[in-house]
Amino acid sequence: MTTKKTAKICIDCLFRGGSNHLTANLHYQDGFFGHSERKSFGNVARHDVFGNYRADKQFNENKYDTAKYHVWKRFWTRSGNFHYTGKNGKKHGHIVVFLIRHPYMVYKSMLRYIDKATKEDKQPANPWITDGFKNEILSDMIGMYERLFRIIGICKKADKEFHMFFHERYLKEGEPYLAELIKKMNLEDGDALCNNIKSHKDYLDDLNLRKLPEIKDLNPGYGGYEPWRKIDYKNEIDQIRECPEPIIDSIYESVLEQVDTLEKSPHADPDAALDLIRSELEEFKEFYTKTIFEL
Repeated sequence: MTTKKTAKICIDCLFRGGSNHLTANLHYQDGFFGHSERKSFGNVARHDVFGNYRADKQFNENKYDTAKYHVWKRFWTRSGNFHYTGKNGKKHGHIVVFLIRHPYMVYKSMLRYIDKATKEDKQPANPWITDGFKNEILSDMIGMYERLFRIIGICKKADKEFHMFFHERYLKEGEPYLAELIKKMNLEDGDALCNNIKSHKDYLDDLNLRKLPEIKDLNPGYGGYEPWRKIDYKNEIDQIRECPEPIIDSIYESVLEQVDTLEKSPHADPDAALDLIRSELEEFKEFYTKTIFEL
């Protein structure tokens, strides 16, 4: 694999799946700059960046100008095949990182968001209804994760670089797991980056040393990401243990059934490429039924 002097990195995720956390932590690293999902992929601009904070007087011009690695977010339920195989994907040669979070935790976060939006009379109260979260029940997650494995298959068929990255493992392991991801990307200065990974605390301490406003007074900007918010990993795992349905098994069996059907059908859609995802499907099931409880 050729070492990359520059790179465009796309985090493909679900809503409420932890993408702000990963985007911000990549942004903290030397040479990286994060953008919100409201920016078109590849459209580098000084406004509407994700980064840490809003692109105003807090905007770090030098970090933007010297960035070699730009990070975007996209939602896998809304990404067409062209994002992975068409002119846009080939032109930019971007790296795809599939950020995966347990469907039960995504589901619960969606419900909290909808409840808040309903109370505040925001429209639409359920912004994910067109993505398959129509009845606001846990089984709605199945179709969303089916889409994940379909596009993983498309990536493999198109020989597209992609990586699976588990949100819960990141919460547990932190910087070493992020370094592992960066190393896999084979960036030109990857070794130096991996040896100098900045944590939340490191980055925020640096902001204070540069005499910027008090951390909690800073406007987190689009997405409302709060870098000072502590995440209780144990509480996350405890909630996953309480999942009332075998949702992981349901996703696994549903996708596997589609694969089996595809392999037997002479009229299958070749773009689905589901027959290529068995190893990723097994890794997904293994992680969420066993590994996650052993971390």
